[in-house]
Amino acid sequence: MRTLKRIAIVTLIVVGIFTAFAAAITFPITLWWAFDVWEDRSHAITVLADTPMFAGTGDANCEGTQVAMISPGSKLKVRRIRYWKNCATIEVALPDGGVGYIGFDSRNVSVTPSLP
Repeated sequence: MRTLKRIAIVTLIVVGIFTAFAAAITFPITLWWAFDVWEDRSHAITVLADTPMFAGTGDANCEGTQVAMISPGSKLKVRRIRYWKNCATIEVALPDGGVGYIGFDSRNVSVTPSLP
């Protein structure tokens, strides 16, 4: 019976240490990610030339199924900016509630405040 109690206590200690370690790693990463999303949403886009908008949130190919063409002069709220190996995608929210992404091209869109 004493051995069973010792095993239970050791198990609880090991699980507690593992949980504390996992939380110590996960919490700062989650905090950094939340700050990054908040920072992305401080940007706005002004469309300078006809710009295709694609369905989804974007991927490393920076192309996809086109769902709309955004007209020059349109102002959009940024939801998320993602930097890929070959390009950058900007997830945007349309005034009608639609969501999609555009491939970043400084000739077609102006981002305020400017990107680093």
